[in-house]
Amino acid sequence: MSLDSEEFYLHEQGAEFEALCEGHDAAERELRDYLRHTDRQLRDISKESKYLTRRLWQEYQFDVAGDFFDVSYDSKYYFTVPRLGAAHGPDTHAPDTLTRTDKRRMRKRGRQAERLLGKRQLEILTKRGCSPSQVTGYEDRSFTPVVAAK
Repeated sequence: MSLDSEEFYLHEQGAEFEALCEGHDAAERELRDYLRHTDRQLRDISKESKYLTRRLWQEYQFDVAGDFFDVSYDSKYYFTVPRLGAAHGPDTHAPDTLTRTDKRRMRKRGRQAERLLGKRQLEILTKRGCSPSQVTGYEDRSFTPVVAAK
């Protein structure tokens, strides 16, 4: 089987594209496994991932996040074409992973919500001017307001 020069070029270009995609996917997997790396290593891996994303966009008009190509019909109109042989389709994309910073912010918001909820419960119990130690009978709804019937 002999390939002429144009087919050989297209084959090499496709192999280079797949190598760039695999390199980006490997970098993203390494970023998800952040406990195995130091912060400096994670920064370097992140830079590599961003570089590969930029290169795929500049050379192939390929959006890594959406896993599709942007194809120009003319200079005005663009349309998207999904990559053939993609590992996952639009319905089964991998969920976004949380970074350490995201997890830390989530814990902080959870603690703030607990404090706020605790203060609101205390306000509900002490609305009638009683201290929290004097509040009894909350379960039997003795503090519920009674609406006068007309």
